[in-house]
Amino acid sequence: MEVQGRLTASLLDHPTAYLIRVKVSAREDSKALEIADGLFEQFERIIRFITAQPKTSLDVGILNYSGLSRNSAFVFTDEWSAASTQRKGATQPLPIDNDYLIKHQNGFDTIWSMLGSASPSEMGKRVLLAIDWIGESYAENVQSSAFIKAAIALEILFNEQSDFLTKGIAAQISESVALLLGQGVDEKMAIEKDVRRLYGIRSGIAHAGKSDISSGDLTLLQKLARQSVIRMITKVPFKDAHKASEITTLFKKLKYGWVLPQ
Repeated sequence: MEVQGRLTASLLDHPTAYLIRVKVSAREDSKALEIADGLFEQFERIIRFITAQPKTSLDVGILNYSGLSRNSAFVFTDEWSAASTQRKGATQPLPIDNDYLIKHQNGFDTIWSMLGSASPSEMGKRVLLAIDWIGESYAENVQSSAFIKAAIALEILFNEQSDFLTKGIAAQISESVALLLGQGVDEKMAIEKDVRRLYGIRSGIAHAGKSDISSGDLTLLQKLARQSVIRMITKVPFKDAHKASEITTLFKKLKYGWVLPQ
């Protein structure tokens, strides 16, 4: 305790914009550091999920923050030459004490509650893992990799029975997203069509090395994945489900005409 007190006092003697700490239990110092680092990284990914911003505009980092940088490029040919300069990295401050980050109607308070739970439910674990992948997607610089990570988040939420993605599973995920997010027949059909098309792109990336992903398609997939998580943790009866099998049953009911309570 004496060592901890001296360390804390030393940190506070040199104040910075933010001071964040985590308390973990482990037999060895190295293991405690490993656990703490994992939680810090998860915190980063959750904040990226909540803000829904690529790190080109704003970012939070404890272990993985690179800050603003300036990249210069020079191009030469036999006939001409050109130069360009581009700024990369976060440009906006992110006040982590802002109420929006724990806003109730978006379910963000539920996310923090699940993260702090000693024994989260099966669906709680799936939701946190999906959030991790969406946060990774927002942090990813390569669009094709970001696209795959957002798709994985949907698979974690909606693929109960198989570790392999087949056409049937892709169709099931498309249908589930539509049933969860759509408010009427036309909107549900439009969402299902979008997700099927996006999963065609996902297949092209994974199996054919496709890399020319449009920013619009990536943004749409990230949006659908994020909205699916938020709907799952805020909408009755999805937010009360503890197992993936319960979610599957709810979607079957919706498919055959059951109406969600308002």
